[in-house]
Amino acid sequence: MKPIADTGGGRPLSHQVAAAGSLAVLGKFAARLIDLALLAALSRLLTPADFGLVALAMTAVLISESITQTPFGQITLGVADPQASHFDTTFTLSALRGAVLAALLAVAAWGMARVYHDARLQPLVTTLSLAPILRGLYNPRMIIFARVMDFRRDVALELAGKAVAFLVSGALALATRSYWAIAAATIATPLTSTALSYVLAPYRPRFSLAHWRLYRGFLSWNTLAQLARALSWQADRLILGRFLPRAQLGGYAMASDLSGVALQAVATPLEGPVYAAYAAHRRAGADLAEAHLKAANATLALVGPALVGLSMLAAPLVALLLGPKWTETAALLGWLPLAYLANLPVFHLGGLAIILDRQRIHAERVLIEAALLLPAMAAGAMIAGVWGVVAARLGASVVMLIVGFALVRRLIGVSVVRQFAALRRSLAALLVLAAALGGLSPAISYAGTPALAASTFGVGLVGAGAYVATLFALWVAEGRPPGVERLAAERLAARLRRRERRAA
Repeated sequence: MKPIADTGGGRPLSHQVAAAGSLAVLGKFAARLIDLALLAALSRLLTPADFGLVALAMTAVLISESITQTPFGQITLGVADPQASHFDTTFTLSALRGAVLAALLAVAAWGMARVYHDARLQPLVTTLSLAPILRGLYNPRMIIFARVMDFRRDVALELAGKAVAFLVSGALALATRSYWAIAAATIATPLTSTALSYVLAPYRPRFSLAHWRLYRGFLSWNTLAQLARALSWQADRLILGRFLPRAQLGGYAMASDLSGVALQAVATPLEGPVYAAYAAHRRAGADLAEAHLKAANATLALVGPALVGLSMLAAPLVALLLGPKWTETAALLGWLPLAYLANLPVFHLGGLAIILDRQRIHAERVLIEAALLLPAMAAGAMIAGVWGVVAARLGASVVMLIVGFALVRRLIGVSVVRQFAALRRSLAALLVLAAALGGLSPAISYAGTPALAASTFGVGLVGAGAYVATLFALWVAEGRPPGVERLAAERLAARLRRRERRAA
């Protein structure tokens, strides 16, 4: 096997990925904390009906965006020596994508206002369309930092965008008590980060299609895959919007959004470092199997506890974060995180398919998911309302986990049994976590906010301790094999050595 080239700093690639992933996760975690603080404020200033209206409008935006979305940055990352003309082509295609998106959303805004008999949707959808257009104009030259595993600027840009959104949206909510405060936050974040990206990586945009053929193979399969995936994960709101009042839709959307926080805070920021590691393995001609199995287990080990904790402690967390107006959301939050949990072991399948230039396999996955989930959600909504949709999402997530394992086998030849075995320590530790939280949750006190916060934190801390102890005990019992546990242990040991040297 060929050695994997160092991407900078003289450190092993696994350590560079761990360092980059840690930074990205910490940055995303900080961004999600800002989001949660804003959410807590808005949930008290606005009503569930306001959130339901914006959730319905955002569904049209996200689906329309997915039709024209192409991972231009990931494609450029795979180029051995990108030139200015590559960045120009990326910018041009992104700008054209924005123009197409604006046209699609203009039609969608008009249609939704009539289908849902709500005139507020037309100006709201049109305004929200600015967010994906602004994201598409993000500086393509920022990819030069990802090539050397440097994600500091990306973290700074996201935090700056979230901070501005918090200030703008909070001020507007206090002044107007209007759902437009939610829309303002959605637009302020990409506006700020996109503008600042041209400061951190100076680049003068030029229109060019010199390398459009490089992206041609991605356009067809990726467009189809993104559309199918967006329909799978956004159609629930469109469907429920026809059956539920806006307030109930708002409660469901809130539970779904909170369920996705852990995914956005940890799994999503890991995509960049993991994809960069895949690219480095591919350039070196190294085997991708071990890299993917480590990434899958690390994603489950890092994100899984948050999803299990969110599910097991849904009632006290909703009471603390959202307040009494959202009590019904807690029951939904007890189940929806489990749908995201089942996706974690195959979360990086799309990046793996892209790096191997086999986008068709990723497209097959999301098309199967759409064909399974969409009719199940529609039938579930008609039969049992919101709980029918929840059941459909849970059932489909289990099926899609098996499908994902099978597609990984097609991509890199790793058997389903081996993929499942690579997750054994994390799965066992998650079961211990669930048992600990379930056993201790009756001890949570609802006698006032301080008591509720202290007892919830205490139960969560004990559960986290049980999870970490189980994970590392199993790792030691297996002879300390390579993986996320070894990386964590090595980083902790290095930090302790530095502290001892400073003390000496």
